[in-house]
Amino acid sequence: MAATKTASQRQKTIWVWLRTLVLVVAVVFALRTFVAEAFVVEGASMLPTFHESDRVLISKLVSVESLERRDIIAFKRDGKQLIKRVIAVGGDYVEIKAGLVFVNDIPQQESYALLDSFTGHRMRVPLGQLFVLGDHRKSSKDSRSWGCVRGEALLGEAILRFYPISSWTVY
Repeated sequence: MAATKTASQRQKTIWVWLRTLVLVVAVVFALRTFVAEAFVVEGASMLPTFHESDRVLISKLVSVESLERRDIIAFKRDGKQLIKRVIAVGGDYVEIKAGLVFVNDIPQQESYALLDSFTGHRMRVPLGQLFVLGDHRKSSKDSRSWGCVRGEALLGEAILRFYPISSWTVY
């Protein structure tokens, strides 16, 4: 009888562990799908803000309408996941003259950016879209080349660089 109890207790313990494991997997899946996800930075287009292989936590609890100028976002473009800085939001006018960015005719102070001498035409950002640039302008393919980011392409907003640990930063 004692051996039967032990087997029964073991079976109960296995079921408790199995239910706990399933619950943990479900919670992690839900968090990753609907709340936040890790993002690996590729390339040099966001230097000096981000470096190759930096790890960033992306909040998925955002919409195009909730984002502001200077926010950093992740989005999909041509099958790739990219990270860039929001320069102008829907309804803004943006123009780049000799590397200087003007939003609604106001020159932007961009201490984070490595500028180049690019000059582009003036455009109005369509509602529900974002004009984005990489911080390292010479090595960035961004809204200057392929236009604005549509809302459906948005993956989320960068909220935390968590790797490397020495560069841990909250955004």
